[in-house]
Amino acid sequence: MTHEHTPGIPEAFKDKVMHLAMTVAGGNTLFMSDSFEPVAGNRSLNLSLGFESEDEARNAFAGLSEGGVVNYPLEKQPWGASYGELQDKFGVTWMIVHETK
Repeated sequence: MTHEHTPGIPEAFKDKVMHLAMTVAGGNTLFMSDSFEPVAGNRSLNLSLGFESEDEARNAFAGLSEGGVVNYPLEKQPWGASYGELQDKFGVTWMIVHETK
């Protein structure tokens, strides 16, 4: 949904996204919107997803890394969780975590 029908919004912002919802693995929903502030330089977005199942974590990692770059493979870490980090094909950094119980 854009700001097209929002009263009082300047014409330059009419095509900006007001509400975007995306369902990700595990049934989690991410809500996003465009920024009204200028985006400059190396501004980036980092998101972290936690999974109860190792299989879900691995599937999410594999899917998000398609066409992207793996920064850290999804592996067991000294603190007890599995952790991996990647940058998807859109330049968003994802941190995938599976906590072992």
